[in-house]
Amino acid sequence: MFGKEKSAAAAAGLVLGLATLVRPTNVLAVIVFALAILACHRKSGLRAAFTLCAASAIGVAILLAHNAVLFGSPFAFVGCRGNRLTRGQCLGGDIAF
Repeated sequence: MFGKEKSAAAAAGLVLGLATLVRPTNVLAVIVFALAILACHRKSGLRAAFTLCAASAIGVAILLAHNAVLFGSPFAFVGCRGNRLTRGQCLGGDIAF
């Protein structure tokens, strides 16, 4: 049971983790998918749910490292009008989050 399900969970986790790079709130989808695996497969799905979460951690780690370098804190999500960015660093120049 763990061959196909584990590789599918790893692929789905990687995609979900990379989706957090586009929109950080997509990290909530990882929780939903892991709970869905556990609801469908109970104890036998525990390994697949863990694999999904571990694979998604790759994208989340990239996002946190990016925020730490750019904003000074891994949990800082500052928009273009925030204190740490100047107007010239925004692509549109006038974007507010």
